[in-house]
Amino acid sequence: RAYLWALLASVIVAACGPSAEVAAGEELFRLGKPDVGATGCGSCHRLDDRGTLSPGLQGIAVQAETRVPGLTAEEYLRQSILDPNAYLVEGFDLVGMPTNYVDKLSQEEIDSLVAFLMTLDE
Repeated sequence: RAYLWALLASVIVAACGPSAEVAAGEELFRLGKPDVGATGCGSCHRLDDRGTLSPGLQGIAVQAETRVPGLTAEEYLRQSILDPNAYLVEGFDLVGMPTNYVDKLSQEEIDSLVAFLMTLDE
């Protein structure tokens, strides 16, 4: 019986909003980690389709699946964070994205950032 209550509680929590991981990723996207010199992604990337300095991220969860053959959307997003020069989106050949996030963000932070980006499917 306790199992059923726990299951019901997890369903209700999932239905009520984003997970803690997604919320942490959104915070990183917006604020970065100033204490270690990691700027927020939102300082260059917009959440709509209008990128000026860098690609806009509207629909990135869907687009990411098609960017690099052989990579899943999650793998592509992770690669783009850790090795931004591995693949350049057409029209954005000059990469100004920091290449030191591998040293500035923990694995858990990168996971949460990818989880947040995977919610941007429209």
